[in-house]
Amino acid sequence: MIERDRLVFRAEILKRIREFFSSRNYLEVETPLLSPEVIPEDSLDYFSTVYRSFRRGETEMYLLPSPEIWMKRLLSRGLGNIFQICRCFRNNEQSGSFHNPEFTMLEWYTQEAGYRDSLTLTRELLGDLPNPGFDRGGGVNLRGPFRVMTMEEAFWEFTGSAIAPWCAPGEEGLAALKQAVLKLAPDRLGAPEPPEPPTANLWEGLFNFLFVHLVEPRLPADRPLFLTDYPRRIAVLARETREGPWCERWELYLGGVEIANCYTEEGDPQKVAAYFAARPPRKIKAAADYPAIFHAGFPPVSGTALGLDRLLMILTGAPSLGGVILFPFSDILQEF
Repeated sequence: MIERDRLVFRAEILKRIREFFSSRNYLEVETPLLSPEVIPEDSLDYFSTVYRSFRRGETEMYLLPSPEIWMKRLLSRGLGNIFQICRCFRNNEQSGSFHNPEFTMLEWYTQEAGYRDSLTLTRELLGDLPNPGFDRGGGVNLRGPFRVMTMEEAFWEFTGSAIAPWCAPGEEGLAALKQAVLKLAPDRLGAPEPPEPPTANLWEGLFNFLFVHLVEPRLPADRPLFLTDYPRRIAVLARETREGPWCERWELYLGGVEIANCYTEEGDPQKVAAYFAARPPRKIKAAADYPAIFHAGFPPVSGTALGLDRLLMILTGAPSLGGVILFPFSDILQEF
């Protein structure tokens, strides 16, 4: 159960975050948590329920893993820079030290900005947050120094491998990545694979395996780290860089734990539609009008999503998310 001093600190952090964005003319918004449609993401599973109405009958609804689908509709209506602190939900994830099916997200969007601008703003936000005022258990200094490292640099530093050849399109890149797995993780060859997986899914699976096992555990944990410029072969709605096989994306690590994800948002409606067309079929209702949001009136924008529970856990030195949230899911299940 969360201790009172951590609960007080949590309230102070939420207050300071709101003050930070309001002082920079961001508008705080509240959007639905329950939605009849979603943005399909291969890596996410959804909580679903049924809305029953005498007039409409039954409608399947979903608890959203992010407010993105609604916040981008607000951006298309000219609402300007916006932010939101809300509850989010992800199914089929193990409840543990770093995961809870229900969690608190800070998400913000900045118009006429790219991912580098959002990196600067995030550094300012972290530097503005208060010190807990009690034992943090070796927490991270949010006032720096920060480290910025590209994904290519991280692989080179921790595995001695250049990853650009892996990122070539089609079978060429996949073959190069398979050779890297042979060299760096030969035990992976004995792991079962689904029959004839799509090339894109296999590429992502192999790349993520190498990153999770060989790179992520070695990332600096003594100071904040921005890991930037992810391979564009990892399918996300981030704008591609002008040079190299990368996309304009970063993730923020504190104490070796990933707490934030940022894109320069892809605003080309044809590329957005192609992204959706390439997603594997799932038993969820995709937002059919989502690509149309970008046809007219949608500004160049950068979006950032930050997990507040993980941030608080690291700042306060709590051993798990259960130290910074009331009634963690694992505790609730033990009561039944």
